[in-house]
Amino acid sequence: IFFRKATPEAIFSEIGLLPGRRGLIWGADAYSRGFARAALARGAELAIIASLSADKKGLAALRRMGIPSSRVIDRDGLHLPPDMPDPLTPDGKPNPVYAKEYMRNAQALGKAYWGIFGPRQSPDFIVERPDQSTLQYSTFILRDYEEKNAMPCGFVVVRGKTNLSILGSHMYRLDQAAEVVRLLNEGKIVMEQEDLEITTLDGLPGLQQKMLDGTMEKPKGVALVQADRAGRTIREYMDAFLGEKIMEADPKNGRFLDVRLLGEVAVATLTRPEALNALNEELLSQLSSTVRELGSLGTIEGRNVRAVVLTGAGRAFVAGADVKEFHGKPAGAIGALASKNISVFTELENLPLPVIAVVDGFALGGGNELAMCAHYRIVTENASLGQPEVKLGIIPGYGGMQRLPRLVGPARAAMMSANGEPLDGDTAVAWGLADEFVPSAIALSEAVKRARGFISGERGVPRKDWDSIAASQKEALDRFVGRKDIREILAAPHPGPEEAKDIVAARKAAAKGALLAMKYGYENGFSSGLGNDAGAFGEITASPAGQEWVGRFLAKDPLQASFLELIPGEET
Repeated sequence: IFFRKATPEAIFSEIGLLPGRRGLIWGADAYSRGFARAALARGAELAIIASLSADKKGLAALRRMGIPSSRVIDRDGLHLPPDMPDPLTPDGKPNPVYAKEYMRNAQALGKAYWGIFGPRQSPDFIVERPDQSTLQYSTFILRDYEEKNAMPCGFVVVRGKTNLSILGSHMYRLDQAAEVVRLLNEGKIVMEQEDLEITTLDGLPGLQQKMLDGTMEKPKGVALVQADRAGRTIREYMDAFLGEKIMEADPKNGRFLDVRLLGEVAVATLTRPEALNALNEELLSQLSSTVRELGSLGTIEGRNVRAVVLTGAGRAFVAGADVKEFHGKPAGAIGALASKNISVFTELENLPLPVIAVVDGFALGGGNELAMCAHYRIVTENASLGQPEVKLGIIPGYGGMQRLPRLVGPARAAMMSANGEPLDGDTAVAWGLADEFVPSAIALSEAVKRARGFISGERGVPRKDWDSIAASQKEALDRFVGRKDIREILAAPHPGPEEAKDIVAARKAAAKGALLAMKYGYENGFSSGLGNDAGAFGEITASPAGQEWVGRFLAKDPLQASFLELIPGEET
């Protein structure tokens, strides 16, 4: 975060703003227009957030500068309270006000930005208001640090009366803390002793209170826990905390599974962070080999394992399937791939040992379908779970239309699959899609504790009898499919090549396919439903609408990610 007295041109020069980078500017007044002019001169692409009703003059001036109305986010359409509630209550529980008043509104802003530049895009820089009244939203949607990026850091810039730089990161996820430890271990970042408060582990709570009270004596307010003896390396602490590494991921060389062993608990991390851990054929093959060894021998790499914690590297659990593998392929090939992946997921679900999924980011499409195969699901404040396939003109193809309705009920599953919008962690627990909400900072350690509880017999492993659940939901399903709006979707035609370009026609056809797949599973049983899912997925993905909107996703067409409610939702 850069506070500077300098001109916008000088500020952008200092941060090294490169051509083609994307930014978000708050407001349309003279202050904002000055930054817009300077950013455009450096070849940046801009989105503006301003009030369409109150900022008409400023927006007209921005249009004359070459920023079209399609690049403007209407501030009037967003609810952005000025205060950010604490994430936790005084007793350490998740604060529902934080989710309702901050997270959902910040996520809505992020989605509005996606509507301009495409899904999962974040600004390289943000021009904050002089009074910093929206700083909590700017830091939320700013791009994360990327070591190999030509511009590794995202920047929030503010022009004002002081020169101040806040360099670093608020570590709101466990993987970010692990990344800092890695960078320290490799000597890529250094902490100067004169800037640090040195303490033992026992002294840390008192030092934390000093931080909260603002009474730290050293200038940068950073604490360092000293080792219990001389010569101990950061690497030793990493291994003690994360466990012994028995399988090392190396994404550059096509190894996407990282496994550490904490006693009898294996922590398996899906590691394709540059693709948000999307499920490509190589990753699934490696997961399949590990699951097969666990099922037949109870081991990973020959080491005994009695429980597995499954998580993802970086900002995602798994953000979905690797959609490139579906483009330009015939129905049979796509269906065969889906059938193969369903088999892997089913093997995982049928393991005799407990599997716990930790969802601390995106679990979308195939990612949510994978998480549903775990016996226990832990979610955090960063979790986003859903089935967005309808936005690609396709249906959930890896068992989602069988497990999802049995977990959340047929009406909610249909709504999620037809609208394509995700749930946050709190809602996922309330609806039955997840078992427990745990703050991100302790989610992994809590998951290991749950795993040890399952191993000891302190708690039973929660396994699902999917057909019995379906039988208990038959009346709810009958009521749902009898609704007028659902009958209309089920009567939707299959669009041809020209009609497939129409977003409403394509999504209605995909929603129809999802509803029919769900209905088939209830009528013919869970196992038959899985087989039908694979075949239906192949046919619908290879259809004109499927190929049209998969192609648009790959081309990052903003229209592809737009909101369209086919089945009315409920307040979440």
